[in-house]
Amino acid sequence: MVPDGVMFQNKRVFKPLQAADILAWQMQNNMRRTVMIGRNPLDRSLAHPGFLMLRDNRPMELAFYGRKHMQKAFDATRAYYEKNGVWPWEPESGAFLRIMRTAPGPI
Repeated sequence: MVPDGVMFQNKRVFKPLQAADILAWQMQNNMRRTVMIGRNPLDRSLAHPGFLMLRDNRPMELAFYGRKHMQKAFDATRAYYEKNGVWPWEPESGAFLRIMRTAPGPI
């Protein structure tokens, strides 16, 4: 993200982008192999070896948000905008300086 919008970069040049793509794919793959068919996403025996390499010995909490959780996040974001006149991710909001954590809901 850049101040005026989205920026695209070549993943061969911009390695953090490639790393983010790999982690996103591994998370999606793990969800498909577990959550979508009613299995425990924390069961290491079901995880792809590449996903285990990415998450082992790293500060990471796995959570999967469903439609209800996403709608709640969208509603809270819109309410913030309506109250403050800026989106929470805009520097003017000051909200980007705080990390707001919520417990994930049931899968």
